Amino acid sequence: MKYLVKWHYPSAIAFSLIFVALHAKLANDFEQYAQQYGYKAAHLRELSHIASALNKKLDKSSYAFAVPSFLPISSQEIERFLASTQSTSDENTLEAVQKEWAAFRAAQPRESNVLTPESKMILARIRDHIEHAFKATPFSIDNPTRNASFLAFLADAQKRNLLLMIRSTGREDSTELANAGGNESVAAVLPTRETVSQAIATVIASYFGERSLTQRIIAQDTRLFDTPLIPVLLQVMIGESASVTAATKSIPASGVIFSQEAQAGTPGVVQIQSSWGHNEGVVNGIVAIDTFYIGASRIIHP
Repeated sequence: MKYLVKWHYPSAIAFSLIFVALHAKLANDFEQYAQQYGYKAAHLRELSHIASALNKKLDKSSYAFAVPSFLPISSQEIERFLASTQSTSDENTLEAVQKEWAAFRAAQPRESNVLTPESKMILARIRDHIEHAFKATPFSIDNPTRNASFLAFLADAQKRNLLLMIRSTGREDSTELANAGGNESVAAVLPTRETVSQAIATVIASYFGERSLTQRIIAQDTRLFDTPLIPVLLQVMIGESASVTAATKSIPASGVIFSQEAQAGTPGVVQIQSSWGHNEGVVNGIVAIDTFYIGASRIIHP
């Protein structure tokens, strides 16, 4: 996760001081939180604290920092759900996945830079087990308090007519491994238990996908054969509505901000890339974008 720590407003010094102080405070339990909810969720949690502290220092009538509402579901909660469901064999789904993962570890050579045909077959069986579990039983959390939070998050999104993004948040986005695009995230999900359950299944299955494992092999991930983290992140989509009529009346604009030019490496020059619609098009380079540059003079150069 990269933070925009050089912001050309009078509050730049305040932002930097708040960032450093809170980053140090949250770092103490960052790794513990990430081992439960994944690194993406841990970074969002940290960023939410920083944004909240910064907004107290700002004139909110001019601008403010915000992180879209999100709800992380831990790897342990997913595992307990899988353990409560029946696989296509005589064991529960978690046992079936664990058995197949042991078979994958035995079949995949440590020195190989590609997945073997046998490894691909094993990974496909793991994905089938996961998808079968969620198809047979809509997702729920075994802890009553946490499950109430999960259902309340969906109910609030329904009430506000919002769509959700169901995101991957495993060992990706760590300092050792980015795995960008390796795992799936499902966009524009209606906030119902059934649709969210199917999206969660897609994300979890992608942790065992050929693309994810291949990228990790290429990146020489030292934890490739460890028991996978399988948390999921539910997050509100900004500017997106579940209503077709509302969406067509107000098409959102989205973009990416870099603290320096992506290619040139120019500290002090903020680069903004934006376009109409959902940010997926900008991130993956599949739509035409507008690019703007802002230097110390605060003049915007298109």
